[in-house]
Amino acid sequence: MIDDSAVYHQSAFLLQNFSKLTVFTIDANTSKLNVINTYESVITIKRYIAVFLFGIIGGGARYLMELLIVAPNGFPFSTLLINIIGCFFFSIMVDYIPKRFALSSTVATGLSAGLIGSFTTFSTFNLDAIKLVVHHQLAFFAIYLFCTIFGSLLMNLTGRKVSRRLLQKLEVF
Repeated sequence: MIDDSAVYHQSAFLLQNFSKLTVFTIDANTSKLNVINTYESVITIKRYIAVFLFGIIGGGARYLMELLIVAPNGFPFSTLLINIIGCFFFSIMVDYIPKRFALSSTVATGLSAGLIGSFTTFSTFNLDAIKLVVHHQLAFFAIYLFCTIFGSLLMNLTGRKVSRRLLQKLEVF
């Protein structure tokens, strides 16, 4: 059994100091200040918030596309289309948007990891592929794997190429 008098009642508060976020506790009995954490930076916390907020938008867009695109014969066309489109826009978000609009790394991370990361998802791809195998639709399974892998690679490369051309046009002027 723990003696209540031995238990320290501490209250925590945050103190922002330049680019660091430091967590302190104050011992209520001795008023002693204890440093708990000086490793987490404000910038990192802002990035988490940006990823979270943009993730809401990406997840919502994904859900909307799944509702709007009807899959013929059980073929997971919506997931295929989402992942291929996502690969294209991921390259645009990483290569073009931050340079064109001088975005902070926090917003750029929110757009790429949050918006596009929640829009596309490998777990849904896996689930759809397994469903095709379980339902003995092996031809659709092979087509789906091929189109997803090579379509995503192609769209990623296309997005990079488009980004470079757009940036070259900006440098001319």
